[in-house]
Amino acid sequence: MDELIEKIVNLIIWLRLSSIVSRETLEQIYEEAKQEIEDLIIETLNKFRQTGKITIVGDGSTTRFEVDVPNNLDTDELACYISSTEPLSSVPSYAYARLVDKDNDGFHETIRLAIRFDNAPADGEQVKVFYTCVKIPESTQ
Repeated sequence: MDELIEKIVNLIIWLRLSSIVSRETLEQIYEEAKQEIEDLIIETLNKFRQTGKITIVGDGSTTRFEVDVPNNLDTDELACYISSTEPLSSVPSYAYARLVDKDNDGFHETIRLAIRFDNAPADGEQVKVFYTCVKIPESTQ
């Protein structure tokens, strides 16, 4: 996060505000407002993305897992990515996320995470699944 803040400070300087405010003053302002700036950046990012983690537990025989999570964004024009930790007993053959309209109202309010294994994870084995969904910019829709 400090690297991002430094880029913001450098951008302000690049915008020729340095003739009004010195770099030292900008750095002092940053140090005093560091947490607020970081919180604002995270809050802004969270308006455009949703991330999460779930844990699936193997039973020694199940090879397909599906977990539904709510779509907390204000759109269903999303690109979703999914990854997982590597289980000790079996490597996932594929993992994907798709949007589902459970109540048939035209809005896909659910993100369905699916992961499949060629060989089932061992009984009691935990596999962490991470997902990120980001809004598709309107200019590409």
